[in-house]
Amino acid sequence: MDRKQRCVANVQHDLTERQVADQLDRYVGQDWEQRYDLLAAMRDVEREVIADDPYGEFIEDDLAIPFWCGTRRTDERTSAAGYYRAVADSKVEFRPLISALKHEEAELLARLLYSEIGGDFVALRQLADGINEMKREEREAFFADVRRLDFSPPERERTLDLDIDL
Repeated sequence: MDRKQRCVANVQHDLTERQVADQLDRYVGQDWEQRYDLLAAMRDVEREVIADDPYGEFIEDDLAIPFWCGTRRTDERTSAAGYYRAVADSKVEFRPLISALKHEEAELLARLLYSEIGGDFVALRQLADGINEMKREEREAFFADVRRLDFSPPERERTLDLDIDL
């Protein structure tokens, strides 16, 4: 590409960028950049789940792929529950299993998925499929039940018994 072609390409790029920004201002709102930045920051926080050990792994193309149950913001009002998985070059991607959830519902589901699957990816998919098949009334009753669950880790029982081999 010669200098003139590069100049034309740069002008076209700048024009397109300005047009997109104008359309976003008009149809999304003047604060779209701040809203996007907030969404990106929330996604970074949600991705921190991968700092812990993987919840399990599944086999794909004869490779063991680690995964973590988690959430991902879709927009200001909705999130998805699903899993993060390792991909090439030490990167991680999110795969939604249950979408169009309130943020609190997605967080509850991620905790439920984690607590119920025991690292079994097939069980994760089956549980998610069952939730996706629920009718609206069934989902409301389901979330009412899930809100009553205690996801805190069990306390270790303290004992004064000592086993000492001498």
